[in-house]
Amino acid sequence: MLRWRITLGVVLIAVLIGLCWLDHVMKTRGAILVPVVSILGLLAADELAQFYRKVGHPIPSIRSYIAVLIPIGSAGLSAFGPWRMEPYPVGSLGFLAMGLVGSCLFLLLSEMSALETHLPRHGRIGETTVQLALATFVTVYVGGLLGFLVLLRMLPNESMRNDWGLLALISMLCVVKLGDTGAYTVGRLIGRHKLAPRLSPGKTWEGAAGGLIASCLGAWITLILVPDWLGWTSEGMRTSWPAWSAYGLLVGFSGMLGDLAESLLKRDVGVKDSSAWLPGFGGVLDLLDSILFAAPVAFLFWYWGLVGP
Repeated sequence: MLRWRITLGVVLIAVLIGLCWLDHVMKTRGAILVPVVSILGLLAADELAQFYRKVGHPIPSIRSYIAVLIPIGSAGLSAFGPWRMEPYPVGSLGFLAMGLVGSCLFLLLSEMSALETHLPRHGRIGETTVQLALATFVTVYVGGLLGFLVLLRMLPNESMRNDWGLLALISMLCVVKLGDTGAYTVGRLIGRHKLAPRLSPGKTWEGAAGGLIASCLGAWITLILVPDWLGWTSEGMRTSWPAWSAYGLLVGFSGMLGDLAESLLKRDVGVKDSSAWLPGFGGVLDLLDSILFAAPVAFLFWYWGLVGP
């Protein structure tokens, strides 16, 4: 299983590199990656909807899909149009926030319309509130957090050659996934002390330590070696070692929390994997769980100028 996970991980990384290269050569930033993130968001939202069906709380799938896409699309629009100019100082986070508000309003209006058109209901008191709460959670957890992936990609570039937005996205993914791989490998080899036995019995403190070290390695590679190799540091500020170390530790730690958070959701409905899309990894939500928590942390590092140019 370890060999299979490593092999599949290498394939996924190769696919990601190819998608990032295609996005870089396109005239419009995000032309490739924003649709990819949207598709992943739809698949993850469907897996969450399947969770709730298992425990007797079916939520309207189509409405949830639309609600998830609204903040992702809104984040994608943050880098374009006249609103980037004064007097519209909304900022990137403002666009994501407006997308989340729009999703909540959309879900409320959809539920109102469904009630007026007499669509089937379970008839239980409070069922509408439960459906709205679950659909809103899916929207924020999947759409809102994936929106930060888009915001990372849409970070402004110094020039056409220095695509810092793409490097920001790649750095976060590299830190998180190297951390995942490091934690799994070290935990399998020398793990003895359970980290969270009720949430995820397979995780160990030794694995967590190995994962954080691997995350710091990923931060050093993507924030120091890659810009040097591309010749970008001659035009931008070189990231200091305390900055890239903190980036690796905090982004990696956030990824671990995201993994445990999804374990909480799966344990609540009694499933081991979110689906069988990726043998050895689980479903799409299993692939994204650590990224969802890490993306906002990585975005703030780049947005505040703690790493990068």
